[in-house]
Amino acid sequence: MGKTLATAPQVFYVSEPFNPTQDHGVCGLRPPQWYFYVCEENQASCQRALDDMIALSYNVPGKLADAPNLRGLFQLAFELSGFARARIKRQRVLMKDPIALFSAPWLARRYDMNVVVMIRHPAAFVSSLKRYDLHFDFHNFLDQPYLMRDYLEPFAEEIERRAKNRAGLIEQGALLWKVIHGVIDRFRTDHPDWTFARHEDLSRQPEWGYQRLFEAFDLEFTDEVRAWVRKSSSSERTSEVVAYDELVRNSVVNMVSWKQRLSPDEIVRIRELVEPVSARFYADDEW
Repeated sequence: MGKTLATAPQVFYVSEPFNPTQDHGVCGLRPPQWYFYVCEENQASCQRALDDMIALSYNVPGKLADAPNLRGLFQLAFELSGFARARIKRQRVLMKDPIALFSAPWLARRYDMNVVVMIRHPAAFVSSLKRYDLHFDFHNFLDQPYLMRDYLEPFAEEIERRAKNRAGLIEQGALLWKVIHGVIDRFRTDHPDWTFARHEDLSRQPEWGYQRLFEAFDLEFTDEVRAWVRKSSSSERTSEVVAYDELVRNSVVNMVSWKQRLSPDEIVRIRELVEPVSARFYADDEW
């Protein structure tokens, strides 16, 4: 979604400044945990770095510290020139970062951001974690008292139990989905002005869906954008996606690939673990 919205000529794309593994040229933020939560009490620790990013001020010292080699210098020059062009063109920053989900209210208040939240089927979410063998340490939540206080208290017992006993990837992924989408459900009530889009709905009708999103954010849905949407979700592709970061895929195949990757027992188990949150987003016939 982020890359597609960024095909609009007035947009400059920034990827995952809240990702702890990200280098610090694009943004000097150094989040101590995954899903780092910014609020009024701790904003001083990261406000300057995010202010600079939104102002399209590239963090040269941070990039040099992360990659003090020839390759890093070439990347620095490329990114620095991109920031400079974006400032000259007065482009709008598009910050694509699912890891910043819990900080979205603060980001929206401080930077007057238009927020779009992507929703994905729990089985598809867990299937992706399984495919890439991605595990999650729930101490990332427990080590953030403000986050636990403001949003995750309803899940505290489950989070504490999973932090003590990591169990299998299916259990980890199901709880992570439940926590994330439990908060998303709250956001739908607290922030009715935000845009919420289901991954599956965009996959079924990508051109129509993205045109609506472009209109909602006052972005130009040009012929070039239309061509990109068609290419990046083409039904001519027989596979869902061949690499973790590949953007061209068969969106309809990708939408239901979890049915082949997960066993029937795993699907039943996931549904047991994510209810009743999942029922607020997906009907029985979508399982």
